[in-house]
Amino acid sequence: RQAQGILGGEHSRTTSSDSRGEVKVKLGKKFDTLVNPEITPSETALMITGITAEELKDAPKWKDVKDDLAKFLGKEIIMGHNIGFDLGYLGNQGIKLKKDNYLDTLDLAVTVLPFSESHSLEYLSEFFQVLEGRPHRALVDAANTARLLAAILNEFLKYPIKLQNQIKEVLARSKVEWKDLVLDLPDQESGVRRQELVKEASPQLPASNFQLQFKDKTIFCFPLTIRHEEQVLPALASQKHSGIVAVSHEFFLNAVPENQRIPAPRRAFCERRFERILKKEALDAVFSKIIMKTLILREFSETFSLSGLKFSWIELKVLHHFLADADLCPAHGCGFYRTLKLSKNKIYFSSLEALFALASDWQLKNSAFDLMLFDLSAIEDEFTENLLTTWNLRAARNVLAHLFPIEAGASIFEKVPQEIMNLANELDLFFGILHLVYLKKQGEFAQNLVIDDAARSDERFAKLFHPARKLISKIDEAIKYLSRPALLSDQETDLELASARAKLLRLSEFIKKFFIEPEEENISWLKFNDTWVDLNLQPAAIAENFHALAKQFKSLSLADNALPKISLAYYQQRLGLRDFSVQACPPRPTSERVEAGVPDDNPQDVPVEIFSKAQSSAQFTEFLQNLAPSTLVILPNETKLSETYQALSKISGRPALAYKFSGSVGQIKVKLAREENKNFILLLTLNSLRYWRALPTAANLVIQRLPFEAQGSKPSLLGHEQQQAFVSHVLPRSVEILHSLLCRFLAASNAPKIFILDPRILTDYDQSFMRYLEEFPEFLISTR
Repeated sequence: RQAQGILGGEHSRTTSSDSRGEVKVKLGKKFDTLVNPEITPSETALMITGITAEELKDAPKWKDVKDDLAKFLGKEIIMGHNIGFDLGYLGNQGIKLKKDNYLDTLDLAVTVLPFSESHSLEYLSEFFQVLEGRPHRALVDAANTARLLAAILNEFLKYPIKLQNQIKEVLARSKVEWKDLVLDLPDQESGVRRQELVKEASPQLPASNFQLQFKDKTIFCFPLTIRHEEQVLPALASQKHSGIVAVSHEFFLNAVPENQRIPAPRRAFCERRFERILKKEALDAVFSKIIMKTLILREFSETFSLSGLKFSWIELKVLHHFLADADLCPAHGCGFYRTLKLSKNKIYFSSLEALFALASDWQLKNSAFDLMLFDLSAIEDEFTENLLTTWNLRAARNVLAHLFPIEAGASIFEKVPQEIMNLANELDLFFGILHLVYLKKQGEFAQNLVIDDAARSDERFAKLFHPARKLISKIDEAIKYLSRPALLSDQETDLELASARAKLLRLSEFIKKFFIEPEEENISWLKFNDTWVDLNLQPAAIAENFHALAKQFKSLSLADNALPKISLAYYQQRLGLRDFSVQACPPRPTSERVEAGVPDDNPQDVPVEIFSKAQSSAQFTEFLQNLAPSTLVILPNETKLSETYQALSKISGRPALAYKFSGSVGQIKVKLAREENKNFILLLTLNSLRYWRALPTAANLVIQRLPFEAQGSKPSLLGHEQQQAFVSHVLPRSVEILHSLLCRFLAASNAPKIFILDPRILTDYDQSFMRYLEEFPEFLISTR
């Protein structure tokens, strides 16, 4: 890892020599040296590796070790964890290694262990108890990678023999880089697989004091200390009622039985499509890895949801070939579609994303079912996103990918029809023109460009009218071609053609609305950088659409924390909930609560200390160091996180952990579980909180700056004047973000204290944040 000033490697060999066929690793020759980078190394790199600037200063330069390293590598197969990074760097530095002569244990782990919470080298090595030495030093990492390879292969041997044979059969027809390693394994089942890798354990949260009932046009409110939706879901799941409950995130569904979960259609696989690809004589490497992950999923679960699996970016590009399709699956009645036929007198659970997609794209009617939605902020986000229609070159090409072989082994036609080729060329040309017309100087590509009346009369926009009409004509030609009776061959092909026609028709209608016949009630905008451009179309107001959703169900109720007045008013206006009543959740009877061992949910007094003056970096570091015992620190961005982590790491005493710097979320959780880290300081950014389904128990919460979303990040803000957008959209949501953060912290903590170090809360933003804190008598506010 020359980028960190260190190179290392080991020749190793894996063997299966013992009677049980267990794979073992034997380490051979070693090559280990520091390298003087001839530049000032970053503090972050030195901190992560433990290398000192003095050590690098006295180390040999690259030109003095390059030949020795090349000789050491020779023609051997190179193995590493995320090896592509290392090979790319070595190639840039003049060591050209033989193409495809490498093995990536990260790729192997993600494919064979797709459910693991993390696939980092440190996490997996510690999980399999093969971690030795200090991570992030090259020779240590190389040896741990070799031991991890053996552990992954041994884990594969714990799969049922039927699953092993299915995976080997797929590998035999593919060109996966590590196929021979698996194919050479003995045909035997060697033990019971570790279930921790199959499903992440749910945090042990106390049951809630509240038992929800469906009640039309009602917003139920929880007290501050209830933030985790899974605390109330089990009680709902046990009810005999025809109902659907949609929660803010899919991981909350782990709290209910699997047979009561509705998978998200945008990540549900269609077994008819899956089996069609599986029958191919030759399989592309990327397709093979998706197939293997799906086979593992089917072995350990009856769900059709792929949401729990990890996919690489290149796998995500072709995943649509396997996914359920609203234009296709209702016609052939695949397994996923059959799960959507719900039984009465039973409560089903889904994510908000899944519910909104099923109600819109799949047009499923559930008029006999009551509907309950959780978390107003997530409801507005997901519903707004669901109404957004986006087309770009990749999305359009995906429609055509089923019609001719853009990716190997997945197309209907072996020979590209001319009408489809004409459309593909026209799509390339149109999006190329679109990009060039709005090309800006370097550095301005990340901007949203709203197409309002003024923009439509602009000369640049007028240049797109003719290309748009030409594209529409090519789409119409392709639709006519795909309707020819001569193309009909078998049922699966006929249905795929019908699905493609429906999507091309929607693309044609979209282009007309965006360029030719715009509708005033829509917001349309471009989002682009130097390589791609998106066309976006969305209703300016969403309340009418939300009412249309509610009419598909027998009743509609919502549940959330007791929200600040400014935020609640915003969501009621945005979603059209003015006539909804707001009431506290009814508590379970005292006798029932005592019998079930459920504690009271009455919130306790929480000291909130506000700093009236800004703190320097040195003052901030000293303040954190003196807080005791455990402390959770929320920083505004990764720059501040890096600065704070470096400053704390130079001070002996309490351990400081930080997202990314101390490993993945999974690895940090492992470290927090150790006894020596109970008095921790955990640094997180506001953005990284989404990776934590339950915050760790901490005594102190420190918020360095008030939380704000970047303006322009939400489609609902587009088309508004800056000040209007801030007052009517940004500020209410920002207050709710702070409220949500405090609730999540309080739900996980005992005797908590909160510190807000942003003095603007006392004077700025119309004092909306202060009024929020004063609304809740549990907050005991003081200033320093």
